[in-house]
Amino acid sequence: MNKHLKIILIALTLALAVGVFGPHKALAETSGDFWLQTHPMNITGSNINKMYLYVRAGETVKAEFTKEAFYDMTKPLSHAKAKITNPEGWTQTIDLSPTGNVGDVVTFTSVPTATVDGVWEIEFIDIENSGIWNGHHASVALSWDIGVYNQNVLIPGRLWLKSYRTFQGADNNVNPQDIELYYLEPNGYLYKQNINGYYGLYSTFFAGPKGIVDGQCRQIYKSVNFYDQNGWIQSDIYDSIFRCQDYFKLFFADPRGANLPDQVTLMDGTVTSLKLTVEPTTISNLKLNPINPKVGLAGEIIAQINNYVGNVTLEIDANGDGDYSDSVDRTIGPLQSDQNFSYNFDGKDGLGQLIKYNQKVNFRIRADKKGEFHFIRDDAEKNLSVSIERLNGSAAGRSLIYYNDSDLNTSRCGTYNINPQDASINGIDSSSGVHGWDNDNCLWPDGSPGGDGDGKKEDPLAASYGDGRYIQDWAYDENSAYTSGSYVYQYFDKTNPNMPKTGVGDNQNNQLFLTGLTISLAIVAWATYKKF
Repeated sequence: MNKHLKIILIALTLALAVGVFGPHKALAETSGDFWLQTHPMNITGSNINKMYLYVRAGETVKAEFTKEAFYDMTKPLSHAKAKITNPEGWTQTIDLSPTGNVGDVVTFTSVPTATVDGVWEIEFIDIENSGIWNGHHASVALSWDIGVYNQNVLIPGRLWLKSYRTFQGADNNVNPQDIELYYLEPNGYLYKQNINGYYGLYSTFFAGPKGIVDGQCRQIYKSVNFYDQNGWIQSDIYDSIFRCQDYFKLFFADPRGANLPDQVTLMDGTVTSLKLTVEPTTISNLKLNPINPKVGLAGEIIAQINNYVGNVTLEIDANGDGDYSDSVDRTIGPLQSDQNFSYNFDGKDGLGQLIKYNQKVNFRIRADKKGEFHFIRDDAEKNLSVSIERLNGSAAGRSLIYYNDSDLNTSRCGTYNINPQDASINGIDSSSGVHGWDNDNCLWPDGSPGGDGDGKKEDPLAASYGDGRYIQDWAYDENSAYTSGSYVYQYFDKTNPNMPKTGVGDNQNNQLFLTGLTISLAIVAWATYKKF
């Protein structure tokens, strides 16, 4: 191993002291061999690799960065900078590779200690990023160790990102690495993901409420290829994965013992949740706003859904008999929803006929995938297995995972453990490690060792199972909440407005009334909760 060059930088402004720790001293969160790309290639999402640290008054931030590799072969002395900003209003930019050589190590310590509670932000910038090497922008790969300290005592779980773009050196193909990640969603659900025997070369880790989506932001509950059958990247899927969702927070250490507040304010004024307690889902204020109640029930159905991220199902009892399973009834979904649910109802029943204006109709909204997480493994040449564990809420300790690889061609090199290929209905216990593959026996056409093949061509010789693909797993809590209401059209006799009569009446006096509305929160009887 090359001896690292130690660089001591002394910040003359903004009270940042930079110094030397010692080679690869372990701090709280660490990249290990999953090096950070300072200029991720062709990534359209915002804040890729931007780091956030929660720091309380009296605490200190310490960090160490090592330049491990560069990508532009014509610019071996390429540099990178870290821009550090804290809530007290100062910004400091540090050259992370002063000589430009691989092996440069830069360390810093915040001096004095923080005076207010708040979020620090670290952005990574390339000084030279115009060159292209092997399809990748000129960039620097950094290993890092970062920690928040209280009187020299580490506080793990204070650092998070939205997504992490990484580069692994070729040695990791022979010695694949394990990584443990924690994902937190806005309503407090927390998962641990263990990725074992991983070699992705260039790859990205992230999780979100939707996962893989199409160009209209509709969820695709499947793993997909980057490329279509003609070798062109599926840009509608590629771009929409970043555009259509806010990623969950990614931690490199368990945040449950980090003494985090329930919410914080970022530099741009955005208020974001850090709560780790799960609140019950509630659905209320279910209402139909018909466009023309004198004609039918077409219009907007709205409701308020609290403490829930994921899909919901709208059920319509079109004949008003109290069940939702007749041929005229409808089940619409899955529908993406935020706190303010809205759906443009066409006023038709399950047979495609307009529901009569004087027909009693029951509606129900069902939220049956609480805390839905989609974990994406991006373009990994090797990943021997993955496992997940829910860490809080009613499904704490659960390791059930869902996936569907039925659209993927399995005639590729290497070995894989994809059994069954479609686990989207019943799921599979992941506690012992599942849904993995190896790039063993992958060869280039000349017979030399392969493994980083051309995913565009479904190359059976050199493209492993995960090469050029988004491999998707998902999980959720099967407990369900619902709310229901009944709607009937009535008219009133002009001469006696207190005497309602059903049927067709004077158009000038026809009105839509909400009758017998019931709003309840319950565990739906037909959604069985399974213990694992």
